[in-house]
Amino acid sequence: MAIADTPTVNVPRDAGHRRRRQKRSLITRDKIIAAAIEEFSQCGLRGASVSSIAEKAGIDHGLITHHFGSKEALWQTVLTQSTTELELALRDSLANSESVGAVDTLKLVKLHECFIRFITDRPYFTAIMSHARTDPGVEIDSMMERQVTWTQDILIHLTRAAQAAGHYVEGDPAHLVLVFLGAAARVHMMPLEVKRLTGRGPFSRSFMRDHIKLCRRLFFRNLEDLSVKDED
Repeated sequence: MAIADTPTVNVPRDAGHRRRRQKRSLITRDKIIAAAIEEFSQCGLRGASVSSIAEKAGIDHGLITHHFGSKEALWQTVLTQSTTELELALRDSLANSESVGAVDTLKLVKLHECFIRFITDRPYFTAIMSHARTDPGVEIDSMMERQVTWTQDILIHLTRAAQAAGHYVEGDPAHLVLVFLGAAARVHMMPLEVKRLTGRGPFSRSFMRDHIKLCRRLFFRNLEDLSVKDED
């Protein structure tokens, strides 16, 4: 009797090998995003170079195409990640706001402070957002729509409530939100001027604390009645 052939057994690849490969892929992806953030903050989409991003990341040029497909897709990933991080930070700040006193005003105080801390800890953020708003032909409608929705539903509502309680300057709430965002973020876009005029960089902890104090004094009224104190 002929001996039957031994059946072929498909042995799965080692699970440990797959995990290591996945980990390497994630590390490479993170390197690309970090390098892209630096490049885009300096040059915007139009001026950014995929070769420069690859060099900054210390990887082969082709890996960027492998992971993201194109420079435009990488730009969109950076924008989405940046704005999502900000929204999550602001929502977390709201969730942890005090639940006593003039709640709406206290929430707005927290959001102002959270925004300034966020952009101080991320020197690239304001530069990237500036490029996103000025680069012609950049498709960021969905991202901007989310930002506008957040502004309309949260910041403007809280501004109006704080005004009604006598704790915020008068004026159109939507306009005031834009003025605050400009006042809070503009100094981070001109670090050399800030250094020359104040002797400090806008991303230092001491400057951040003073910036929070100043913005509070510019926009809020009677916060001492709510036991809101400036940072030490």
